[in-house]
Amino acid sequence: MKQHPVAAIQKHNKMVQAKNVGRNKMILDLRIAGMSEQAIADEMTAKGHPISDTSVHRIVRTALDRENRLLSFKQDQLLRHELDRLDKMTVALFANRNDPAVANALIKIMDRRAKYLGLDSPIKIDANNKNTGEMRQSINFTQLSDDKLDQLLALVDEATKSSE
Repeated sequence: MKQHPVAAIQKHNKMVQAKNVGRNKMILDLRIAGMSEQAIADEMTAKGHPISDTSVHRIVRTALDRENRLLSFKQDQLLRHELDRLDKMTVALFANRNDPAVANALIKIMDRRAKYLGLDSPIKIDANNKNTGEMRQSINFTQLSDDKLDQLLALVDEATKSSE
């Protein structure tokens, strides 16, 4: 029985793709080994796989672009995962927010979230080495009065409600 022309073309394309995958892997291995694109083209041609240095460049560039997209995707996934973990910690701790140690932990979680999301603006320093931006200070919550802790917790509550 004769094969349908479209099926024959698809089969041929799959064979060419499989051959190209092997060729491209050889090209990438040679590039990783430090060979120039022209040297790779010469080497591949000598081995019976004629290719131009321009095509070698395109194959290497495409592979690098694909790897960069994959890395970017993985970084985005990791960031989402870390933000989810911070959310779970916040939910678990929020009921005990009146405890100074818990309030301190919540603020550290908020600080970490701001760092992950790039929300912290850099401190500006003028030419005379004087700080012109806000200074971040470490606060020892165990030394705060009950009134100050209540004020701080009210601010945290208000910030949480406004961000929802």
